[in-house]
Amino acid sequence: MQKNILIMFLLAIVSVSCSVKPKDPYPSTGNLHPLEMGNYWNYMSYNESSGEVIYTRKEVRDTMTVLDTVHLYKLYVGESNADFSSISWNSKQYIAKDDSFLYYYSYNDSFPHWKDMPNQIKIGDSWISDWDLQEYIVEDKDSVDVPAGVFFAYKIKVYPYYSNHSLSYYKWIAEDIGLVKEEHNTWSTVLMGYQVK
Repeated sequence: MQKNILIMFLLAIVSVSCSVKPKDPYPSTGNLHPLEMGNYWNYMSYNESSGEVIYTRKEVRDTMTVLDTVHLYKLYVGESNADFSSISWNSKQYIAKDDSFLYYYSYNDSFPHWKDMPNQIKIGDSWISDWDLQEYIVEDKDSVDVPAGVFFAYKIKVYPYYSNHSLSYYKWIAEDIGLVKEEHNTWSTVLMGYQVK
């Protein structure tokens, strides 16, 4: 009888020690989309195959209210030189947030909008963006070292809508900072510097 109890006890210890410990879901509490006037992000994108390097700046330069209640942030996107002293602004994005999601708006079409990303996420979350029809899966939260610093960021796997899960890439998003890194098969984008109020 005691032998059977001892064997059962040992089996219980072995099964507990061999079980996979679930990841801490790390629910976000900070601002994943810090959109305030004057906030900016400087990025460097490089192609590992060709050696091509592109510098880009994104900056919240204006706000506006549409449809009487929707507060839009106007995010300007431009190409830059390596030290970000000369920027050629070439596009704008109109972005809004409600209590749950980030939305992209079309300025030219009576302001239709598309849901993009939740304001709060945790490991294991997944969603499909109306904006670009991509599927996002929050895989982990880990330390990411980029030229702008070291950030504890959510690692998000992204499946483009056209790939049927045959292609994917990764984004790392840090609370109160935003996008700090993006990694595709042949090229990567890293945060070089930023100002977030």
